[in-house]
Formats: sequence, C-alpha cells, structure tokens
Amino acid sequence: MIVLVVLAIGFVGVFYLHYQDMVKPIPDFDSLKQVAADGMKYTVSKHSFQYSFEFTDRNGKRFQTDYMEAQEAQTIKDALRRSPVMLFVGRWKSALKGDSIFTIYHMTTGDRILISYADIPAAKKKEQQVAIPVIAASFLLLVGIVAFVYRRRMQQALTTASSQPSSASAAEDGPR
Repeated sequence: MIVLVVLAIGFVGVFYLHYQDMVKPIPDFDSLKQVAADGMKYTVSKHSFQYSFEFTDRNGKRFQTDYMEAQEAQTIKDALRRSPVMLFVGRWKSALKGDSIFTIYHMTTGDRILISYADIPAAKKKEQQVAIPVIAASFLLLVGIVAFVYRRRMQQALTTASSQPSSASAAEDGPR
C-alpha cells in the first residue's frame, strides 16, 4: 500500500509540473533576448516523428526549441550551415526554475523566420486542449486504481480476520 501512495504522490507531482508548464504565460516578444547562434554547439533530438534543437553557448547556457516537424527541422539545419541565425530567447518553458536554460521562442536568419513567435499561442492552446483532459483522465484513473486496491486489501483483511477463530473460542476448543 505504501508503494501505491508513493507512486500516486509521484504521479500527481509530475502531472502538476506539466499542468504548470501549460498554463504559464508566454513572455512578451519585447522581453525576449536576442542571442546569435554563431559558434554555438547544437544537437538535434528526434522524438517519435518530431524534432527539437538544443544550442549550448561557451558559458554552458542551453537554449531549447519546442518540438517541430521534420521539414522545419531540416530548414533550420540548412540555415545554420549557410548563414547567421538569431535566437530570440526567454525564460525556460517549464514549471521548474533554471538560470542556465532558456526556451527559443523565435528564430530568424536574415529576413527569414525559421520559428515564428506568432505561432506559439495557437500551439499552446492546442497542447492545452489535448493535454489537460488527458491529465484529468489519468488522475481519475490513478484514484480509481488506488481505491480499488485499497478496497480489495480491506476485503482480504476482513476475510482473513473472520476465518480465524477468536481467542475465546480457541481457548474453549483447547486440549481436553
């Protein structure tokens, strides 16, 4: 039972952080800091059918993109090889605090927009429409599982207790 309680607390904690991430406001465009990607190391990660970039500067600061489709990722890779890229970064898009990790909200090369800040509100709304019901349903499922296991254990305990003879009747049934 203790394992279930610990799992439930962990589960709630993780979903709370995801929820906080989803409802956190998007920073104003004017508050974003411009950082040149020139000379930064970057990695591209593949997540199922989507990709994300993480840039690291000489001071160890990390700059991350949201997930994107393969075509958009290829466009960014090509731009990084050919011309200077400018990152527009803000606080890390997470419920956790980070002083050396930031989110890339907008990315350009020259006059070309690679990641558009204008697309973020619609993407965030879409994420919320899908994820919040999933979080709620998962939480209800967890509560149901915990209640089911608790009820079953209580029934087993009652069955075990009622099948054992009481101490008074055991004394009466003692040796004769």
